[in-house]
Amino acid sequence: MGAPHTPARPRAIDLSDTLAKTHKPPAPFAPAAAGPARPHLLSSEAALAGPSRPPVISAPAAGAIEKAPSTDSGEGWTLSPEGCIVAVRAPRHVLKLMPYCSWLHQFEHARYLHAGVREGAISWPSYPYRVQDGVEYPHLGEMHDYLAAVPGAISTVRRPNPSLWTEIPYCESKAELQAAFRLGSVYFSGSLTADKERVVFRLAPPAAGMGSSLYRRFGSDRFFRITLDDKLEDRVSPPLNGRSSPSDDRFRARVRTFFAHPLEIFGRRFRAFCWKDGAAVYWCESGSGIETIPLVDFAQRYLQVELNGSMSVAKYAARFELGLTTTTPTVTFARNEVLRTPDLNSASLMISEAAMRAVCDEFWRKRPGQAGELLPGLYLPSCIRGTVQQHPGAPSVDMVWRLDYSTLSPSPRPARSTASIGTSSSSSASDPCIQLRPFPSEPSAPSRPVLRFSLDAKDGTRTRVVAPEGLRVEWVEDGRRAESGAEEVVMTDGCSLMSLAAMRELSAKYAESRRDSDLKPTTPCIAQGRVGLGKGVWAADHVSPWTDDKWIEIRDSQWKAKDGQTDLFTFELHSVPSSKGGAKLGKQMFEVLAHCGVPPSVFTAMLRSQVELSQDAFWNAPSTAALLHHVEKSCGVLEDRTLKARMAADPRSLRLVASESSSASLLDGRAGEDALAAAAAAAGRQREDSGEFVHDGRLDPSSGAPNVVAEVVVEMLQAGFDPHDNPHLADKLHRVAKSCVQKQIGFRIDDEWSRTAFVIADHLGVLEEGEFHFQVTEALPAPRGAGCVRIVDGLALLSRSPAVQPCDIQRAMGVFRPEYAAFHDVVIVSTKGARSLCSILSGGDHDGDKLLVMTHPDLVHSFDPARADPSFADPPFADSDWFDIDSRKVSDVVQPLIASGDNAALASIFMEGLFLGTQFGMLSTFHTTLAYQLGLDHALTREAGHLFCKALDGRKQGLSFSPEKWARAKAKFAHEHPHKPEWTFCEDGKDPPLNGPFAKRPRALGRHPMDELVKAGKRLLASADLHWSTWAAERKFQVDEHLAGEWRRAWGAALQDREALAPAGSAYFDDLCLIRDHVRVRLPRSLSCSFSPRHGFDISHSKGHLCRVQGPLPVVGARVGPAQVQRLVRGRGGFADQVALEAQGVERVVQEPEGRAERALSEILGDLGWRGDGSIQVEGAAGGGREEDGAGALGFLRLPRSA
Repeated sequence: MGAPHTPARPRAIDLSDTLAKTHKPPAPFAPAAAGPARPHLLSSEAALAGPSRPPVISAPAAGAIEKAPSTDSGEGWTLSPEGCIVAVRAPRHVLKLMPYCSWLHQFEHARYLHAGVREGAISWPSYPYRVQDGVEYPHLGEMHDYLAAVPGAISTVRRPNPSLWTEIPYCESKAELQAAFRLGSVYFSGSLTADKERVVFRLAPPAAGMGSSLYRRFGSDRFFRITLDDKLEDRVSPPLNGRSSPSDDRFRARVRTFFAHPLEIFGRRFRAFCWKDGAAVYWCESGSGIETIPLVDFAQRYLQVELNGSMSVAKYAARFELGLTTTTPTVTFARNEVLRTPDLNSASLMISEAAMRAVCDEFWRKRPGQAGELLPGLYLPSCIRGTVQQHPGAPSVDMVWRLDYSTLSPSPRPARSTASIGTSSSSSASDPCIQLRPFPSEPSAPSRPVLRFSLDAKDGTRTRVVAPEGLRVEWVEDGRRAESGAEEVVMTDGCSLMSLAAMRELSAKYAESRRDSDLKPTTPCIAQGRVGLGKGVWAADHVSPWTDDKWIEIRDSQWKAKDGQTDLFTFELHSVPSSKGGAKLGKQMFEVLAHCGVPPSVFTAMLRSQVELSQDAFWNAPSTAALLHHVEKSCGVLEDRTLKARMAADPRSLRLVASESSSASLLDGRAGEDALAAAAAAAGRQREDSGEFVHDGRLDPSSGAPNVVAEVVVEMLQAGFDPHDNPHLADKLHRVAKSCVQKQIGFRIDDEWSRTAFVIADHLGVLEEGEFHFQVTEALPAPRGAGCVRIVDGLALLSRSPAVQPCDIQRAMGVFRPEYAAFHDVVIVSTKGARSLCSILSGGDHDGDKLLVMTHPDLVHSFDPARADPSFADPPFADSDWFDIDSRKVSDVVQPLIASGDNAALASIFMEGLFLGTQFGMLSTFHTTLAYQLGLDHALTREAGHLFCKALDGRKQGLSFSPEKWARAKAKFAHEHPHKPEWTFCEDGKDPPLNGPFAKRPRALGRHPMDELVKAGKRLLASADLHWSTWAAERKFQVDEHLAGEWRRAWGAALQDREALAPAGSAYFDDLCLIRDHVRVRLPRSLSCSFSPRHGFDISHSKGHLCRVQGPLPVVGARVGPAQVQRLVRGRGGFADQVALEAQGVERVVQEPEGRAERALSEILGDLGWRGDGSIQVEGAAGGGREEDGAGALGFLRLPRSA
């Protein structure tokens, strides 16, 4: 990095001690020693300014002080007369802070001003803003303390997450913080929310997280991220139905106004340049103390428009997302170590090492100037592009030849140079063979075809040479012909190779980053990441003898834009293979599997086995230690603790931990930087809310007990409590066990026979069509049920999400190839055949997609491949049939804006994606309904599925719906099938409406797997409740003297105190009576809810009212009228689960003619599973009553005697 950097260390700063407690500002800060003024520090390297444009350092204009607008609208921003969105201006404060403070300190100062602190309330002599170089002092913490104590400060201004301090050097000087910004791990952000017709902007606390390539290149202080809430994002797109209210129109106009102008925050001016994952990312064009780089210059430095004029405008805007992906910087390549290669296609043939060596020597002989960059050192390309002609003047046929690795010599020859070309070696003496196909117009092979080869550079220039003399042609007779203009299918879309030396260096840099504490010492076999403007997955080249050199190949499908200005390329690592065992089967998989012949009984059997195995471990554990282990494993307690500890200790490790399953994960599903920021913010809020006595916010601030039920169970088991003796622990364990059942009876089933793994293409060409290679680190159950295996050898099912077409699950043959013995947890698919396997599976590729490999015998053997015809993968329509296509080119739209310096127009192009509606959520609903009613292979269902997949990636492809085409889509897919299946309500976590209109499934289509799983889930849940009731009824809980003894002693002391102070009374006794009365009312209710089959119902929605009666324990009853009783009889649980029947001796249950209400409630409560011995009194309308002992008409669950 350009500036020195002090390694981040944990800070000994107590952020909870604010001066708000003392209501006075801190002591004056000692002024800095006199000395020469320091020059301004740039947040980006001076070399980035370009040779023809010197750096421009700007300061606030003199007239800006008088023109500062207010933010009294309540939205947090105003539009200034000069056309700028002003959040915080305060130019006098900027001039005060800028010479001494970094942007981090300035931003935090601006946050308090934005929250309402008056500018005149700051007393500069006592304000600790003069940060001194080389002095280890908590300047930022002192600033927070001061600002929080200023009169008028709002208490809701949150301090930064404590994890931010791990990224801040101990010396908070400008120089060191500028170096910290160049690490890209300090984020600045805000939020934009909808409040009726108002668009509210707020500044968020700075956060720590993983950096991205753009953040590291220019410094994270030059970027600002605005997250949009879901309501605002939904309202911002124009309605496709043409109906819009005036208030919605005004709201959309307000949002457009916000993004159409630059944003000013405390002297810095930002412009939007990317819309990604529900957030707008801004670039800082100018500001106090930084180099002025307009948006057009920034965009041109990232992607040269003159080289990429043929690119569409939509793809141009999407390319900036590559630089914002959270990654880890690893190995660095020189420009001549980054090598462009073509993609293998379905017509690729072989070329021997000797022939490839001869072709490369020809490049050195004929094009020595270009060969130094295209063919460094000992390197030979894995494939090469060329053309073949039947004779001079005949049409040329484009070809790609694959290097035949079986012809490689064990030891490479010395590095190439113009002097060494033509020297003899073992490889040059071997057979220089190249394969060709016959031409269609000539049955016999021509005597001398014309061959030309070409290599591409990073800037798109192509270097060609004629084939050298001495190549031997081998004619391939496979039934195909070499035809000009024939379209070939790409087989290696998104994946390529890097040398073993480069992969070793990548592994070492990855380990140094401390991003994954579980990283194995071995070198990963593949890596997903970014290289310049390329993205995808790279496999280590374990076969080539020249792998000691550092190089990386980038295929045409990976290279997203031409680059003529980058000299050093850093591999930005995104992820590596995981050895985690097991996988989940989801609802889409079930539907496709059922269509292809797998009976629904297989899925219900898998679900039942999963639930029964889990529940058996809860109630039949041989010891408390075994039960403790099962709870920790089932609920992810240890994973949650690890996640929170790593969040606090090292934010850069968040991303990998967040991808692991966790029962109480802080991440809400968002990807990338948003997810990291959300996790960091959540951790910060928890720490602030729960106090400094608990590091990760897992303790309740009032009771000091864990605030997660699973944590309570773990703590009690570790303390020695036994659920067989302790009713409180038994209740908590019941809740944990039931939550596990509810999770397991969802629409995802854990399958130990399945694995999810990255997929790459077979670049060696050793796999035949329909074959794949897959070996795992964690063993799989053997297909025949005896032992375990680590290699999938035999038939298996491969799938990829989203699975919406009948062909999205394919059956293939697993084989082992020794050439790939070093590859673990990676699926390698064949590159032979008419089309790529991934292209059949939801139109996927190899640039980071993961495949689900299923080896369960019941699934594999029941699967009918004939019903998964690959032709289903071809869309039955053209894009223009349904979408409006943005066909604008960069040369026509963007390049003129770059040339004219029109920053505002360029920013509007970047933000166009925010206002486009692709409607893929509605299309998913259409497809689900049609598949249920018409079948998965129906033409209408297939068309809706293809439309959904197109819309998923529509923004990058420039696809959007017009109101007319969307109306046509709704009429075609939803008009005759308006109702959703009933099971979809269960998927959303809701109860289906009573007698609601649901989609009907024809009998001819058979049982739907989701209907069967819903039924099986209800049965399993009822069975689990019954098992719990039986288990609880058999327990004879004892009163715990360690707990009850404290109450008895206190109660006895209170009685003596009352007698001693009679007749005045005892306040101590009165307090204990309040506690006793509260417990007498609340405890039976909580016990009844805990031990009832329908635990967790909300009584607050009941139409009955609660009453108390006298007795040994106050109890709760419910008063229900005639209308409610009739509703009970009809609903069968719709209202009955809200009736409070919670203890023995319930008074005045109903007011009805004697017998009728009794029978109605008895029937319903019997269905609900209420059993036991209780004394129940039912009063009729006439006031008569009777008492039944034992198991009465209204049965109750037997409560523990200790209650």
